[in-house]
Amino acid sequence: MDVLTQAASISQIITLVGGILFGLWKIWRKIDQHQANSSARSEVIESRLDRIEAQFGPNGGGLREAVNRISANIEKMDRKVDHINRDLAHLQGEFKQHLREKDK
Repeated sequence: MDVLTQAASISQIITLVGGILFGLWKIWRKIDQHQANSSARSEVIESRLDRIEAQFGPNGGGLREAVNRISANIEKMDRKVDHINRDLAHLQGEFKQHLREKDK
């Protein structure tokens, strides 16, 4: 019986060590896979940044200029919309005045 209990203890130890090693292996694989995914994502981001740099220069000066140009165009459109709104309000007032004079 003593041999059987020793064999059982040894098998339990082997099972425990095997389970620990298997768990560590799975964790290592997940970490390795996560690092590979992160590396792939960083390569995609880097290629996008390289493309932007190629289009707009290393400091993004061209991009800054484009944003400023678009901002100026938006401000110009806002001024035109304000002018159109004032003209429309004026025309509505004239139209209402014309209707009042017509009803008299």
